[in-house]
Amino acid sequence: MAEFVGVPTLSITKDPEVFLGDLFIIRVSYTVRYSLADLNFAGMWSHSMALMENDDLEDDRIVNILPENFKPMSQLETRSFAFRRTGEEMDTEWGGEEIYAAVHHRRNDGFSPAQIVWSDEFPLAV
Repeated sequence: MAEFVGVPTLSITKDPEVFLGDLFIIRVSYTVRYSLADLNFAGMWSHSMALMENDDLEDDRIVNILPENFKPMSQLETRSFAFRRTGEEMDTEWGGEEIYAAVHHRRNDGFSPAQIVWSDEFPLAV
């Protein structure tokens, strides 16, 4: 069965081409190890992710990235997501933000549950 290797890597940088306002480039990458049975699976796999902000009571969801289907081609694969968000979208509370990613990965066979892994928190001052 496929398994995550380590925790996802989350990076957030300011877009250098934007001079007025804040626009952030968010990148999340993760690595999965597939068995030979996984690679021989005739169907597709899917992955998605949510970008979250840690709060004391209930975490804020900044964005959901919809599932994408793919077919793994090797036993060890690193996959990634990249997207942009404004400072206003990232600013969910007074003070600094503690951003993290939740990556969902699953075999599309109709009964396998998604595996979920969380990145470390990324402190962000917006």
